[in-house]
Amino acid sequence: MENKGSRKMKGILSILLVAVMIALTTMVAVNDLSSNIAQAATKPTISKTTRNILIGKKYNLNINNKIAKSKYKWTSSNEKIATVDNRGIVTARSKGVVDIACIITAPKAEYRVSCKVTVREPATVFRISNKISALNRGQEYDLNRVLGPKSSNDKTTWTTSDASIAKPDSLGKFTALKEGKVTITGTTMSGKSDSVTIMVVDKEGTVTNQKELDDLVGSGAELITIKTDEELEFSIRAGKYLNQTLVVDAPNADVKNYGVFKSIEIKQIKGDTWYERAVGNLLKILDKDIGIEIASFASASIEVNEDKVVLRIKNNGIIEEIVINKEADIELTGNSDEGTAVVVNAPNIKIKTSVPLNLISNAKFDLEVLPGGEGTTIKAANKDVVPTIKSNVDIKVDIDGEEETVAGTPVPTQAPSGGGGGTPKPTPSPQPGEYRLEKDLNQVASVTVKYLGMEFTIGSEIINELIGFLDDEAETVETWKATTNTTKTYGGMEVRVSGTAGELTKKVEFMNGLLSGRSYDVTVNPNAKSVTLQGSSQTFTVQKLDARSIKITPAPSTNDLTFSFTYK
Repeated sequence: MENKGSRKMKGILSILLVAVMIALTTMVAVNDLSSNIAQAATKPTISKTTRNILIGKKYNLNINNKIAKSKYKWTSSNEKIATVDNRGIVTARSKGVVDIACIITAPKAEYRVSCKVTVREPATVFRISNKISALNRGQEYDLNRVLGPKSSNDKTTWTTSDASIAKPDSLGKFTALKEGKVTITGTTMSGKSDSVTIMVVDKEGTVTNQKELDDLVGSGAELITIKTDEELEFSIRAGKYLNQTLVVDAPNADVKNYGVFKSIEIKQIKGDTWYERAVGNLLKILDKDIGIEIASFASASIEVNEDKVVLRIKNNGIIEEIVINKEADIELTGNSDEGTAVVVNAPNIKIKTSVPLNLISNAKFDLEVLPGGEGTTIKAANKDVVPTIKSNVDIKVDIDGEEETVAGTPVPTQAPSGGGGGTPKPTPSPQPGEYRLEKDLNQVASVTVKYLGMEFTIGSEIINELIGFLDDEAETVETWKATTNTTKTYGGMEVRVSGTAGELTKKVEFMNGLLSGRSYDVTVNPNAKSVTLQGSSQTFTVQKLDARSIKITPAPSTNDLTFSFTYK
């Protein structure tokens, strides 16, 4: 029988034995883990899993963590695109994507590694296709590239001169981060490169003078804001700027606009000083007191989005539509005889017109029709929104598809100017050399001229250019000044224009037809609204007096020169 001491000793030995077994088990587990980690760390890998190579170039794909006494077998999934030798050297053959693989047979295991190789055709030409000179802070932009030949798939790397201003990604996309100047460069694998330098301006694209405006128009900046309290005159050059919004916040400035924008917001401008000379603009009116003049060759749409606006519109061209969304007092004048579409969407609107309107009434308003606006028509959503009409003629009103004629409240006739007895002031007789038309110059389709026994017809193309000169239309005048040597055909007549760039005088030669062999020195004088023709024996000046009158100096004899007009 065991004594107490003996039993205590066996208990202690048992505890020690368990502890030793636990320790041994832990050591074995740790050793096994270390062995696995060591084995994983020494597993063979390929030096590149993806790689771009130019046609005709070579690249050595190495194996890392090689195991002694291993065998290596290299293969290509498409040897027409790229081949690989038994050392892992890849040769690019033709454009495409190929899988280069290596089977590694080690003493105790087999491994497969691979690299996806893109073979690229080198570019002989590389350029940035959408260069711009300025962006707004915060604006995103994507630089597109052009490669030559078109079949090239050369890879481009984009870099920046200042990553704090702009940092392009691998595709040339970036955000303008802060104001300043940055140069972004694209470089192909084949070594071709191109750069663009961009000025990042403030978020609003604020300009305060003509030079700053010229720098931003057509630049790439999405927003341009004319903002100044100075008494200045701005002129916006002709062109299509459909990615740019123009905001005008210049209460003492005049603006003559020849450009077409995404939209134009007029917050403040000097009264009666927005001169629209472009085709297709949307003018959003946010000013309280504004005048707009549409030139004979121009067109625009107008939105009124500010309460209690006083808006004066002189329409000598085409207004596609006027949408009135807020309370406003609007007066329309001009010599346009086409019906202008006007949509009234708010009450308490007053419209006075001396040009014909095609009104859509969605709210009750006041309408006064003056002489010249007799052709005005109204389409009302219901009887409650038929306008209160002042007119000396009946107005046609369509109410929910039913047409009726409404007699307006008579408008007092203004006393005629002239003598104290109320006798109308007679229209002065034309002076020698003055020619008055039945319609405006811009309505002339052709002119038949009889001069010294010769007769020929001038078509609309020449007439439109002449009107452009006489109206000081910037695009026409600037094109004339830039001309150095060009030949055009007008109605079968071949005409050559030559001269010095920047000058207003050019030599015009007629190469065939009735005027064959004749030449003139032609001078355009935009300030005087005139064109002077100097021949070998005579000099004539054609001057625009008003919308329907021209004057030729010196006055030719009516036996020598007569005109007959056809109209559009």
